[in-house]
Amino acid sequence: MGNVSAATINLVIANQSIIPGIPVQGKVYLSVNHEKVDAESLMLRITGGEYTCIRQVTQQGEHAHVHSHKNTSVFLDLTFPLAVVQDGCFRKGQYEFPFTFTLPTGVLPSMGATLPGNDGGHCSVSYTVEVKLHRRGWFKWDVKHHQELWVLGTPVQHIPNFVTYLPPVEYPLNFFCFKRGTVRLGLY
Repeated sequence: MGNVSAATINLVIANQSIIPGIPVQGKVYLSVNHEKVDAESLMLRITGGEYTCIRQVTQQGEHAHVHSHKNTSVFLDLTFPLAVVQDGCFRKGQYEFPFTFTLPTGVLPSMGATLPGNDGGHCSVSYTVEVKLHRRGWFKWDVKHHQELWVLGTPVQHIPNFVTYLPPVEYPLNFFCFKRGTVRLGLY
């Protein structure tokens, strides 16, 4: 029948394309397949970061040298406990943990770009939601599941209507060299 994992985790997010400042809802499903699974906590982590790779080719005589410059920067790292295990284990069964979180306004939208041709340069801004069942001990692996999250740009704030008045101004109307009258323009 094969080796069945002691526990499995599934992460479901209601809407994977989100807007900062608007709550995101989801559920974590934990399935414990053995009699019990030792655990300390069940944690939800949201990370966001940028990755940049620039490939530079320099020519020295007949030889071309390729240099790669890479940078990774994490600008968002939020961790929330979904469950703190009191007795040190989850018993056999199915568990469901609903969650809600809100990304701060002003975070960068998800994106990716690659230089045209074969230059190898690219950059991206990406977000990941990860759930982890943290297990005690050196020889026990944490049970994890992660999912990409697509962050859309924050919508432009609505500007309320306002009334303005520009007084009329008269302008001369000329046709070739002949004066033909005036026109009055204003705005209300």
